[in-house]
Amino acid sequence: MATLFDAVTIGQELGFYSTVLPFLLVFALTYGILSNFKPFGDNKAVNMIIPIVLGLVFISFTKTSAFLQNLLPFIVAMFLILFFVIMIFMFMGVKSETIGEAMQDPAGYWIIIIMFLLFVIIAVTNVFPEFQYAARPELAPAGYAPTQEQKLLSENMAVLFHPKVLATMILFFALAIGTYVVMREKVK
Repeated sequence: MATLFDAVTIGQELGFYSTVLPFLLVFALTYGILSNFKPFGDNKAVNMIIPIVLGLVFISFTKTSAFLQNLLPFIVAMFLILFFVIMIFMFMGVKSETIGEAMQDPAGYWIIIIMFLLFVIIAVTNVFPEFQYAARPELAPAGYAPTQEQKLLSENMAVLFHPKVLATMILFFALAIGTYVVMREKVK
């Protein structure tokens, strides 16, 4: 008997997740933006051709599809966690207007923006592992010779992503947001 896991595996083997879904995502986002802002007017043909071309160009590069495949699980997990936190607050009796006001507060959306940027950095380091090769040559494949720019970039990224540096940055961000929330003036 076939299971859901078998269907997902078959979809991966056929390249559904590396071509079809990234194409549909890029197409839908681009078409939505063009339909909303109307930079080319109400011409539906232009608003349809541009997303198709951008979607095809996007999936033609292997690294961009790999980047999207690495980024989307983090984004989906973040939205699921956010959804469940909102549901918990609603079960406790907090009104949806109060939750909406909290999300419009700069402290609320800055946390989401910072998490998104962290997820982008994680996805980039997964898609481009050659940044790590100069700092940690034991990870490099046999015969790999990095350029001087790659060595410099990977050394800087190794310092930036050291656990102590990351922990310090997270602590400073948390303190900055906490200080802002405590010290801001209430607007009436």
